[in-house]
Amino acid sequence: MGAITGYDPEQGARWALLVGVGDYPSQSGFARLPCAGTDVEALAETLRGGPTPYTVRTLHDAQPDPADRPTLGNLKAELTRITGLAGPSDLLLVYFSGHGLARGEQTWLMPSDGRRDQPDDTGLEVGWLRARVASAGAAVR
Repeated sequence: MGAITGYDPEQGARWALLVGVGDYPSQSGFARLPCAGTDVEALAETLRGGPTPYTVRTLHDAQPDPADRPTLGNLKAELTRITGLAGPSDLLLVYFSGHGLARGEQTWLMPSDGRRDQPDDTGLEVGWLRARVASAGAAVR
């Protein structure tokens, strides 16, 4: 698993978790999104190369290591990890390129192992994501 490095509590770090899901299996009920991973890599390059670079963690389908792919388990683990690392003067960015699903009052981001017919069990519930990000120590989220 790729390490998150570059945290400097004196200057306030800029953290980014970038997720691209494009290769949904046919049983998922979602169409393929061929540019999701490419979009994530392009954004990562921009954020890393700016005047105040971000520490970037990417999860997308083309990653060779299974721990770097956008499964529900990996998404939750990385969100928990990055929100735990963010300090009080930091900025935290979470970006998702992939399918989402809304039913009634609930909304989910659908990871690579997500299924349209089982969002409660296989999707990343947006309320959970908001609560996790809100609990981060970062000043800007």
